[in-house]
Amino acid sequence: MRIRPQGWSTFQHYRDRRPLWIKLHRGLLDDFEFHCLPVASKALAPMLWLLASEEEGGWIDADCRKLGFRLRMEPSDVDEALRPLVSAHFFEAEQMGGKALAEAEHVANDALAEPERSASPEKEREEEIEIETEERQIARSADADEITLAVDAYNIIGKELDWPLAQIMSEARRKKLAGRLRECGGLQGWQAAMEKAQASSFLRGAKGRDKAHESWVPALDFFLQQSSFTKLMEGKYDDRESKVEPTGFAAVLAGAKAALAERN
Repeated sequence: MRIRPQGWSTFQHYRDRRPLWIKLHRGLLDDFEFHCLPVASKALAPMLWLLASEEEGGWIDADCRKLGFRLRMEPSDVDEALRPLVSAHFFEAEQMGGKALAEAEHVANDALAEPERSASPEKEREEEIEIETEERQIARSADADEITLAVDAYNIIGKELDWPLAQIMSEARRKKLAGRLRECGGLQGWQAAMEKAQASSFLRGAKGRDKAHESWVPALDFFLQQSSFTKLMEGKYDDRESKVEPTGFAAVLAGAKAALAERN
């Protein structure tokens, strides 16, 4: 008997067999039927997918002794794990010969008739790398635009408050800024953080400074530090009304007012 993954032709991404790796569809995470399988069956499935990727048409010999040898498993364990996969139609089973053999021959004839469609694993990998590189470049371009706007937002406030302006964005700075942008939900969150900094009397140097920080001003690197940025977002630098207890005559007067209020 031979078996192959159900819907094999639908999930093909390769023009040549024996790829270095196969793609695992994320939809498997939400496949209720797959998660109802025994644990051994779920573990066996990707191993069988790898074996199927080596064959034209995806058909593999389901002899449990051969599979056990290839997968370093006991034949009885292979048989026990394989049956639920076939029963649940994750793999289709077919006896050697007949339709399966005809299909295998058809695939082989197509491969001979259209040699230009085949490609070496190295060439195919190069094409995949080119696609991944292009996707990364698009993502980096979007990130670069967001980083530029974030730096501009800081510099606008920095110029108003006489903070050091950011002029050079090193790779280290870019990585830190990208991290802060992720933490605050993007450019809008960063803008909100800069507005909180602008409203802070402590960060502006208007009040709340001790002698050691009288002349200190925040720079971009201050906001790029995760600890400083977290404190800013959580309101550590927000202004608060000071509660000073009255002393002397003011204390006596406050006490008298409180006593009158209680009598009334």
